[in-house]
Amino acid sequence: MTESPTIAMRPEFELLLCCAMRSHRRGCKRLRTLLEQRLDWQCLVRLANHHGMMPHLYARLSETCASFVPEAALTQLHEQFTANARRNLLLTAKLLKLLALFEEHQIAAVPFKGPLLALSAYGDSALRQFSDLDVLIHTEDVPKARELLISHGYCPQFSLTREQETDLIRFRNEHAFWHEVEGVAVDLHWALAPRWFQATLDTENVWNRVESTTVAGRIVATLSAEDMLLFLCVHGSKHCWHLLSMIYDLAAHLRASTMVDWQRLIDQADRQGSERMLLLGFHLASELFGVELPGELARRIKTDPSMDRLAAQVYRILLRDTDVAGGFFEEHLFNLRAIEYLRRKALYCFDQVLTPTPIEWASLPLPSSLSFLYYLVRPLRLVLKYKNGLPKPAFD
Repeated sequence: MTESPTIAMRPEFELLLCCAMRSHRRGCKRLRTLLEQRLDWQCLVRLANHHGMMPHLYARLSETCASFVPEAALTQLHEQFTANARRNLLLTAKLLKLLALFEEHQIAAVPFKGPLLALSAYGDSALRQFSDLDVLIHTEDVPKARELLISHGYCPQFSLTREQETDLIRFRNEHAFWHEVEGVAVDLHWALAPRWFQATLDTENVWNRVESTTVAGRIVATLSAEDMLLFLCVHGSKHCWHLLSMIYDLAAHLRASTMVDWQRLIDQADRQGSERMLLLGFHLASELFGVELPGELARRIKTDPSMDRLAAQVYRILLRDTDVAGGFFEEHLFNLRAIEYLRRKALYCFDQVLTPTPIEWASLPLPSSLSFLYYLVRPLRLVLKYKNGLPKPAFD
């Protein structure tokens, strides 16, 4: 780790950081010091799984420090690592099968996250924890792709009317599907982020920059390095960077991306109003994992007065107990600070509080002639939910 940030952390969490710093001398020395302390190994395993860092923890400990690890803990980590590796291989095979199906039906598709991110960032699909497959398609292909998935055993998370699907495409950016027999989740995306995080017209530019890579001997489409880095920063900000793996994925992808056009990346972020999210992600990757940044990006981070405040909030979220859920206002206040333009902030508030989602459509079926009432149902449902302290659904 670098000299900053100066934050108090329990030794188990610091150990996770050190295990990710494979080539950093200070991290290696600190790792040995931590392993000589009295550690709560069950807490460490729980933290590693919560933060999506279990593969990196096991790989580092088994390679260099196995003698310091209690046999029961090392066995537990080995079993989890092996299960994750097998699951990832299965999901990779399912992804290639899905891409072949889309290609057969003339649906252009670009996979991202999942095995693509594992391979591009770490060179090994076993070194990342992921549970679903994310695929970007053109907006006009959404109905066709939905019917194709349903015909092959996938069930949509929500059953939508044609009008509701039109609204979903307009206001949101993804539709989730689940295959009960194969145990595979697929998220169809027609944009890389909701409309309040991303310029409406930028998705077509993403398609113009699509590149190719090889997965299991097959050539597949992939996002450009710049689009992937910007997506990781926007996605991380959307979720308050609440998992350490989000930051480590970005740090690893930064190190692996040797041909990044930094000026183009900055220009893209500026055009779509996501520069602050980009800077925050790079700031976190630099502070926690020692990533060296280009001079212009480092300068912009240093001169942005919001960086330290946003980073401090991320550290508080990362370091709290795994069973402590984030509050409703915490996430939304964070996002409002990360969003740069007043119009985007207003759009964010409108969509979060008033714009109906499939949850409202499913909980209270109404005829299309009364669909306008959902703009009243949405805030009422939110009030009732948070008044009773209910957990926030992922779709929200």
